[in-house]
Amino acid sequence: MSTTVTTTAPPSPVKILSASLEVPFVAELNDRESPQFKNLEAEVLLVFDVIFRRGFGVLYVRCFVLFFRPAVLRTRMSNTEAEIGVEFARNSSADQIPTTDTVASTLVEAVSNSSNNFSLSVDSTSIMIVDQNTTTITTSVTPTSNTTSANTTTVAAVILRRLTFRSPGETFTSDLLNQSSAAFINRASLIKSSLEPIYRDALPSFISLTVISFSNGSVINNIDVQFASASVPNNTQIRNTLISAASNITAFNIDTNSITLDGESTTTSASSSTAAATTTTTVNPSTTTTATAVRIRRLTFRSSGETFTSDLLIPSSAAFRNRSSLIKSSLEPFYRAVFPSSFISFTVVSFSEGSVINNIDIGFATASLPNNTQITNILNIAASFITAFNIDTNSITLDGESTTTSASSSTAAATTTTTVNPSTTTTATAVRIRRLTFRSPGETFTSDLLIPSSAAFRNRSSLIKSSLEPFYRAVFPSSFISFTVVSFSEGSVINNIDIGFATASLPNNTQITNILNIAASFITAFNIDTNSITLDGANVSSGVSHNISLITASSLVLLSWLLSSQQ
Repeated sequence: MSTTVTTTAPPSPVKILSASLEVPFVAELNDRESPQFKNLEAEVLLVFDVIFRRGFGVLYVRCFVLFFRPAVLRTRMSNTEAEIGVEFARNSSADQIPTTDTVASTLVEAVSNSSNNFSLSVDSTSIMIVDQNTTTITTSVTPTSNTTSANTTTVAAVILRRLTFRSPGETFTSDLLNQSSAAFINRASLIKSSLEPIYRDALPSFISLTVISFSNGSVINNIDVQFASASVPNNTQIRNTLISAASNITAFNIDTNSITLDGESTTTSASSSTAAATTTTTVNPSTTTTATAVRIRRLTFRSSGETFTSDLLIPSSAAFRNRSSLIKSSLEPFYRAVFPSSFISFTVVSFSEGSVINNIDIGFATASLPNNTQITNILNIAASFITAFNIDTNSITLDGESTTTSASSSTAAATTTTTVNPSTTTTATAVRIRRLTFRSPGETFTSDLLIPSSAAFRNRSSLIKSSLEPFYRAVFPSSFISFTVVSFSEGSVINNIDIGFATASLPNNTQITNILNIAASFITAFNIDTNSITLDGANVSSGVSHNISLITASSLVLLSWLLSSQQ
């Protein structure tokens, strides 16, 4: 008896592979609704998700099982052959999508590596390419009868939602950061096996549940839940499903008040009897800990001109650890310094090929989440300071999407305008002039510095202007108007400068003086005594130290820029 199954054309590129699983084949695996099929499917997806997400990062969407059958021709009769689809992001360009050969070799390398403690054994020699198409998936199926039928199966359009919750009272360990570790695999399997049946029963459009990562505090669980886009449930329904399940799950803790969906808390109508957990955990009578709602953002960039090697696919390898550590130590200080109230975590998740694509998860407190442009602008500006690895600023994406940046080192200064001719009139910009003064200790004052037309005055004036103006122009692109060295006076050399800002977007006193504090760490052509800085004759309190590192100084430049851009 032949059967033909046809569904909607797929919206995303899909690669088809087959592999022999070291699992005895039983007749029940012919039935997609049987417990045996569902259990083996869940085990396959858990392991393969880890492999492909680690290998392809943000390009990877999901994998799915087309069917199981006896592995008659390729290995022992008792084994089970799985045919799987591997789906990639629909908005990927053709050159970004990995070839089927690359997908197959990624799977071969992962299952061949003895250090990967996967719960499922896969015969690496059995892995084969079934279909080269990236649109329609057509395969020949042998049902339980001896009649071969055309079984056309395609992928429905899906919506991916990031579900996050905290497990209070549980201890986070560093091996939960490693997707191939036993701790990660065991916890991911526990969460998936506990929650997936609940979502499958509660929400008919549910497709799959994938544990993505864990982070510290006690343990924060980050999960991708997929739904058919034609009937995706609303945020409250998705969140309430987890809340309702919390009271029945004992294998791990669920703080129902910590639940976020795509980083946002969602008002719930679930009764208070089901929401037993709270965000406050009493440790002892004098110590109370409150959970912070966290939003994870996936930041991706390409390091052009660098060579990808296969060991970058393996988180436990020296190559992965070294590159991960280098990126984290270089970039995390920027984000930590610029977003001190919202930055939570910085995790290098995976690398993939082309030259090297770097996939990073950055956690922010939901209550003070920076916007997309601010997050990507940090990386844009950091690229100017970092030499240990390459950052292709045109390749930067956030959660898979490109983000327009307003960061520019060549922003034109604002100008005042007047009547040009009788028929063309524009309105002048209101300008506020601030007098900035600082002392250059150890430098010798000479009387010709009192004379604006002297060579000494012109040379020093030009030196100060060319050194400091770019800082103010870059940090305050919408408000900076002018930078004029007005005069010098004795003691060693005191420098008096007028800086003009548009009144409508005037930075505050601390922001103006902090730029000079920060510049002091970069400038060697003249001295800046940061304790001598005044604005309009008054000292301005600043927490910026003169003796700060390049990265910290750069981060504070970014902070000032961000503050000014929000006015």
